[in-house]
Amino acid sequence: SLFNAWLSQYKLSRPLVAPPDTPNSRLEVLRTALKRTLESSQFQALADKMQLDINHVPGETIERYVKETLSISSSVKEKLRPIVIR
Repeated sequence: SLFNAWLSQYKLSRPLVAPPDTPNSRLEVLRTALKRTLESSQFQALADKMQLDINHVPGETIERYVKETLSISSSVKEKLRPIVIR
């Protein structure tokens, strides 16, 4: 829907990405390493000190949002254009 396509930009914030042809085994290694880093007490302490709000969004969720966004129809894209491009 139009609303979900517009809203997806706020769900993702600053995602980390890999090339589309990255093997699943490599994605799993990267996703696990990122999750462990973000959950580590040392990283959390540094983020707190810098007053950063860190929220882990699983790679599978980001992948789903990207696929949904890329699959929106041309008519929805045209309706979004004035909202997104300012």
